[in-house]
Amino acid sequence: MTLRHRSYDDDAAQAAGLEEMLRRFDPLTEEAPVSAAAAAVGVGGVPAYLVAASNAAAETLAVAHFVCDGVADEVEIKAALAALPAFGTTSGEPYFGRGGRVVLSEGEFICTHLSVIVIPAGAALVGSGRSTVFRVEVGRAVTFEMGGDLAELGNMAFDRQGTGS
Repeated sequence: MTLRHRSYDDDAAQAAGLEEMLRRFDPLTEEAPVSAAAAAVGVGGVPAYLVAASNAAAETLAVAHFVCDGVADEVEIKAALAALPAFGTTSGEPYFGRGGRVVLSEGEFICTHLSVIVIPAGAALVGSGRSTVFRVEVGRAVTFEMGGDLAELGNMAFDRQGTGS
């Protein structure tokens, strides 16, 4: 397992994300040109972490905060979720701020253990569309649990490894 945690550079990340999102594209025939690295940009000071699949593009691996190794990738995903700040604790207000988001890159995330992935209150675990495939070995199960209000999960494909279904 390779677990690499990088510090979040807010200014550089926002500039790169903005540049990527402002590129011209034809919305009728093309998807918006937002790479996994740009999708991980924290908006409005909300922290975000990019988790790269072991078979992600070299460019994605180079900028990822956490890098999976293709075995028990749920470990890196859980570590990224745990790195997010607590939700709503800064001012004492119930919904003061979001906990942040964890973006899964393109590629396959392989889960090899029985596992529960808890998405904390105010946090989002999102993929990079259908190019993010969450695979679970046959005979194993992964449960996603919403840890509180405003927890989000989505934008990825799910597959039981070995069956193609």
